Amino acid sequence: MRSLYTLSMSLLVIALLSGCQRPATVGAPEPQLPNYPDNIPLRARGLGLPGGGAAGSAPANEPTQSTQVASAKPASPEEWGKQLFNQHGCVSCHSNKQVAPLLEGLYGQAAHALANGSTIKADEDYIRESIINPTAKVAKGYPPIMPSFSHLPKEEVDALVAYIKSL
Repeated sequence: MRSLYTLSMSLLVIALLSGCQRPATVGAPEPQLPNYPDNIPLRARGLGLPGGGAAGSAPANEPTQSTQVASAKPASPEEWGKQLFNQHGCVSCHSNKQVAPLLEGLYGQAAHALANGSTIKADEDYIRESIINPTAKVAKGYPPIMPSFSHLPKEEVDALVAYIKSL
């Protein structure tokens, strides 16, 4: 009798446990690229779209590439450059002179001091090179911590240069 009781209790426990299912693990949602102007080239190559589809297969709730460009790009290169400067996080370092050099008044300096002891004229070429290859000419007193923005399209680099020139 005792073994029958043990067997029936075991079957009851198994039956109860089989009804309990471990909850499905909720995975992180697929990352969605914001509709910033710098993501347009990625979207055109089919990156950043749900399912990795081509640009023409964008869901109906996402704006198309042409509406992104029209709505996101300000009228002047300086305004767009300011938008990109904030969007890419440049402002977080270049607004604190203890982290990175302030850019106000940089353009046109005849003798901008570099870490290697030399000086350079801070013209468009220097600013452009500093965006694309920031370790090429590092400002004096600062470590070479700035990331490269060589992945940006030329028109965005031009807008950033225009904004920095306007400071």
